[in-house]
Amino acid sequence: MQSMKKIMVSLLCLLGSSLLAGCAFNGKMVELPYAPVVNAVGGGGELYLAKSAEPASSERKGRASWIVGVMKNNEGEQIGDVVTGVPPGDLLLHAFAEEFRSAGYAVKTVGAIPTGAVAGIYFSRLTIAMEQATSMMKLDARSKVTVAAELWQNGKQIATLDYEKAYADSAVTKRDQLLQFTLEKAVQDLMKQAVPEIIRKFGVAVKLPEGPRPVPEVAPVAPEPSATVAPPQALTVIPAPVGFYLVWQGAPQDQTNVTGYEIARATVADGPYTTVATVGKGVFLYHDSAASGGTTYYYKVRAMGKAYSPYTGVVAGGK
Repeated sequence: MQSMKKIMVSLLCLLGSSLLAGCAFNGKMVELPYAPVVNAVGGGGELYLAKSAEPASSERKGRASWIVGVMKNNEGEQIGDVVTGVPPGDLLLHAFAEEFRSAGYAVKTVGAIPTGAVAGIYFSRLTIAMEQATSMMKLDARSKVTVAAELWQNGKQIATLDYEKAYADSAVTKRDQLLQFTLEKAVQDLMKQAVPEIIRKFGVAVKLPEGPRPVPEVAPVAPEPSATVAPPQALTVIPAPVGFYLVWQGAPQDQTNVTGYEIARATVADGPYTTVATVGKGVFLYHDSAASGGTTYYYKVRAMGKAYSPYTGVVAGGK
């Protein structure tokens, strides 16, 4: 009798999680819309951000995804995965970039910190771990983010810093938003600790001289497309709370003769296109926060090196 009761409770919990959480067996997709919360000051000059390589993605319904957590029933059995549509390290790197820009730095995300750079941060670890446990009565969610960062100044490593923040909560209503909420809170708490400390470590040596702050670099006028550099692949445009995320797969020559990627945008598919940003080699994510709502935008990306690759196909994004 007790065994039958246990089975019935499990079935009810599974049914409840499917109805209330959008069918846990298919997994849950989370995002990390991010706006600065630290309000740090004291930054200035160029700051390079680089990170270690991440595991390859898996395919879910024709879309790349990265597993960052598990979903469980009230018996502690795994019933699904928590996934992101963007590499988790890229999500956290983007959050750091937004905070440091807000603090006054001219941030550049690159594949490797340039030799002799005045200030750079190499993130050897950027991880997200999430868990959701579902029952008929409530939902429990927990998110943990960990960061390991090497600080470089004028070509020398000046510090190694480690951070870890976790946030947990439970809810009876608005269950579909809880897991996302815990991730945002964990990242915000980590930024509030890490960003001011990193700025203090760099100190006055990275200050700009008096005068206007330099604008982000853009690529020079393109030469003819080069047959030696293949274009990026699988360009995808993902709506964000502000603007769009662009994600792509790197050109095959990314680790050899590719120096970065150029992002072009237009409001008409046939153009004209305007270069809106460049990112370094090994960086396959760009957040176009300047794209306004209610407008359809068209994007294409090409690799940069001694010559430019052809562009990717045009991909539209709209809300």
